[in-house]
Amino acid sequence: MDDPRYSDWKPMMADARTDYPAQYYARYDTSSPQPSGVTGWFDTWSLSSTQNLPAASAMLPLTQAQWNTRMTGPQGVENGNLVAYTPPAPAIPLKEQAASELSWVATQASLATAMGETFTDAMRVYVKVIQAIASGSDTTSAALPARPTQIMT
Repeated sequence: MDDPRYSDWKPMMADARTDYPAQYYARYDTSSPQPSGVTGWFDTWSLSSTQNLPAASAMLPLTQAQWNTRMTGPQGVENGNLVAYTPPAPAIPLKEQAASELSWVATQASLATAMGETFTDAMRVYVKVIQAIASGSDTTSAALPARPTQIMT
């Protein structure tokens, strides 16, 4: 082309086939502990641009068979291999756990009132600890305390 606006233009397919010779790739976090969940699947030869893709060396090249079965369930990468992957459970902040636990406490308080009973001393201490964590005034606890075995008297 003679137009200067297109001086850096190259046919996409030629670049993709050179830069991504395997055609199919799985993206994953190479810095996280393995197995690391796949965060993207790419048929690089079908893309109109590979400008925003990581380098082929930063992804796992896939065979046609792996590409065809990529959607059969969560997959991860471990030691350069595609493996079945179970994502870790999300970490719930302690303050949120305490707020949720206060709902259980409120239910127990309603039951105690309905039955004409009161909380045991251990339950009262437990409630105060949970309230402190939920309000943010307790910033040193790393986990919720165990529920008391005796709740009502």
